[in-house]
Amino acid sequence: MAFDALLDELKKNHLAGVSVRQTGCMGLCYSEPTVEVMAPGMPTVVYGNVTEEVARQIVRRHLMDGQLVDDHLFDRPAADLVAHLNVPKK
Repeated sequence: MAFDALLDELKKNHLAGVSVRQTGCMGLCYSEPTVEVMAPGMPTVVYGNVTEEVARQIVRRHLMDGQLVDDHLFDRPAADLVAHLNVPKK
């Protein structure tokens, strides 16, 4: 399950201070399972059709590297924010 993979990846990477909750439908039922990510310094995004591998990518790429997992975004931030987020970190 994607939920279990998400929890496993968080634990494996020793990420603390992350809240994970299961909820009901948020209006994107056709794209379930969905994951909403709210991270400091980044826009809130919703990922859809989240498989176990996508859940692991969300942890590694979004939470750890500050990059969006573009091919699974269902609620995408404004283009200027995306361009800002994909600037390589120094």
